[in-house]
Amino acid sequence: MTKSTDQPSAKDLFSEANNLINTTNGHELHVKGVAILKKAVEMGDPDAQLLLANLYDDGILVPRDREKSKELYELSAEQGNMYAQFNLSLVYNE
Repeated sequence: MTKSTDQPSAKDLFSEANNLINTTNGHELHVKGVAILKKAVEMGDPDAQLLLANLYDDGILVPRDREKSKELYELSAEQGNMYAQFNLSLVYNE
């Protein structure tokens, strides 16, 4: 957490969301994880952008939306995320 506001950082939110999405078996916790992930995306976290893009790309926990996944891959790739860059290349080659 950041000291000045006691608000979680984008990385903190990403970590919490990733844990909820990947290590639990409850739908309610998955939904909570996606909501937290979206907050991290809004804060500009490239790992959160990549994970949410993957979820949209595959239609996991969110409705499949290839355009939204492309937008998120682009945001993450612009910040140097090599996995997003690779996934974006796949999107462009479809």
